[in-house]
Amino acid sequence: GSNDIIPAIGQIFPHVSFVARNSPADKAGLKVKDHVLSINGINLPTADRIIEELDKIPKGGTARVEIQRKGENKELLMTPRD
Repeated sequence: GSNDIIPAIGQIFPHVSFVARNSPADKAGLKVKDHVLSINGINLPTADRIIEELDKIPKGGTARVEIQRKGENKELLMTPRD
């Protein structure tokens, strides 16, 4: 669930400060210091919004997570835990 990543406030968008090993975020390729730009196309200017959007993903669903890593935008696919 949403407790597997801990977003921290970055300069523009929240950045990831921790990724739990073998969590959905880890399996999707999310890394510490990635800036989370959007989930399923919804811009996420705050850490609270990241948690809200991840909690909306239905059981067995997949989230499209757009991140920025070292200045490059990437899209990851994350399947939250049941």
